[in-house]
This record gives sequence, structure tokens and C-alpha cells, in this order.
Amino acid sequence: MISYYHMCLNDPPRINAYRQAIQTVMRRGDVVLDLGCGFGTYSMFAAQAGAKQVYSIDQGDVIGTAKELVKHNGYDKNIQFFQVRSDDFHPPQQVDLIVTEFFGSAALELLLTPTLSRAVQQCLKPGGRVIPQAVKIYVAPYEDPERYRNDIGKFGRGAYELDFSPMARMMANNVSPTWLTKGRRLARPALLEEAQLPRQNTTELNSNLVFKCQKEGTVHGFAMWCDLDLVDGVRLTTAPEKRSLAWGQYYLPLERPIPVGPGQRVCLDLSVQMGGDEQLWWQWKGHRLKGEKSRPTYTFKQNNFRSISLPSKANREVAA
Repeated sequence: MISYYHMCLNDPPRINAYRQAIQTVMRRGDVVLDLGCGFGTYSMFAAQAGAKQVYSIDQGDVIGTAKELVKHNGYDKNIQFFQVRSDDFHPPQQVDLIVTEFFGSAALELLLTPTLSRAVQQCLKPGGRVIPQAVKIYVAPYEDPERYRNDIGKFGRGAYELDFSPMARMMANNVSPTWLTKGRRLARPALLEEAQLPRQNTTELNSNLVFKCQKEGTVHGFAMWCDLDLVDGVRLTTAPEKRSLAWGQYYLPLERPIPVGPGQRVCLDLSVQMGGDEQLWWQWKGHRLKGEKSRPTYTFKQNNFRSISLPSKANREVAA
């Protein structure tokens, strides 16, 4: 646990952006809710900015460490902790400001879970404020031969005198947070979703995206990231071209890479759904078009259910 939260803390651009956002919108005497407080860093920022009362909630055991840190820094008089699920929390009084960072790569949780919208309904005063206040989610095709070779291409006959080649398909359908540091983007990013926060959550995001390739290369997968407007004038991005934040990006690999040239188009139908187990379920399919009237080539259809186990008949039927 400590190593994860230490990694999150060791990210000055992100932490300082939240600190600036809190200082920008805080009014002395405000009541604040820190939703998913972790170490209590943002709770202490709110206390420094003049909050009358801060309610810090987290369902994890990290809240014990947060209490110690808050007391050590002298802010325990006006920061109150609750180890509880956010859905079950009803504050002693309504709050003026909700600060949250409960989301991960690409901030999909802000749109696909009811956590923030329920906190607003249960806790926020009319006219209250929320940090972050807006999100944009982007997708782009990426060339990354080293990642493809390490994750997919290396599975074959001969490793330990055994054949692990069936695992290649599992890895090709595996979507997880990552940090793209060596790949290169082959087309302009496409906007998957844009939202002002808070908004009523949806159960699924679907989009048909078309990328016009700007250079010759090979599409090994698609990257997803977000821009977050914490408040007016304070923005965070998890884009691969920027310094990596604790969140990183999502990467959707291709089982069969797609060679492309300038002007050629890659079409992507993308669906992301939050399951009842709070797991993200992904499906990505599409093809390449060489020209306006050309036939689709390099057709692909993948989903991360196929990354759970080898493709037995039952699993193939569910994943179809």
C-alpha cells in the first residue's frame, strides 16, 4: 500500500495543480469534502486555505496513515476522517466544495461510475463547487514496436522448451494503465468524450473514430488519455507527450499490427463499459482504408474478455 501512495505523492506537477485549484476556489470558512482522501494531502491543502471543516473519506486502510500525517502537521482540529464507502457517506453538514482524485488513467471513472454524482447529491450545497470541473478524453493510434515485441511478439515455441504461443492472443487483448514513453503517435488525437462535471453517470461510452495517418509507420495499438480542468486556468493532462503522471495512459494493443502511410485512414469502433464489479470492459474493432473508395483491410475485432483465459469454446462465445 505505502509504495502505491508514495508513487502518487511523488508527482509534483499533479499535486501542485490540485493545490493551486484548491487555493483558487476556496473561500475562508468553507466546508470541504475530500472524496478518496488517500494520505490526506488535499485535505491539508484545504485547511491551509482556510477551510472551517474538512471531511476526509476513504474506504481503505490508508486512512490510518492519513490521520497520523494530519496530526503530525497540526491540522487535526478541523479535519475529520471517515473510513466508509462514498455511497454510504452522509456528512454532518452540507459542504461547499468537493475535491476528488478517485479516478485512474483517462479519468473514465468520473463518467462511468456514480461516485461523484452521488456525492454531489448527498453532500454538496446548492451552488457548491467541484474539483475537477471538466474532462476531455482522447484516443490516438501509436507505433511502439518494442512494446509489441515484448508483450506479444516474444511468445512462441522454445521458451523453457515449452510453447507459450497461446498467450500472445491474451496479451493482445489486455488493456491496462501504462506509460507510453518510446512510442510515436501516427495521427492527430480524436476526442472520445467531453463532459462538464459533475454529470449523471452513464454505463457505457461508444464512439466511431477515424484517424488520418500523418506519416508512414505501423499501428501497434491505440492510446487513451485525458485533459482535466481542475478549475478555470488550471489543467492537468495525462497525454503521452507530457511528463507522466501517476495515472499514465490506457493502451489498447493490436494482435496484428497495421502498416500505414500518409493519408491512409484507420477506423476504430470503441466501447468502454464499467461492469458491476467496477472493472472496465473494453471492445475495439475496426480496419484500415487506403483510399476513399478502397475496401477495408487489416480488419480487427478485440475485447479484454479474451485476456482473462485461453479461448475455450465457452469463452469464444461470450467474447464474440
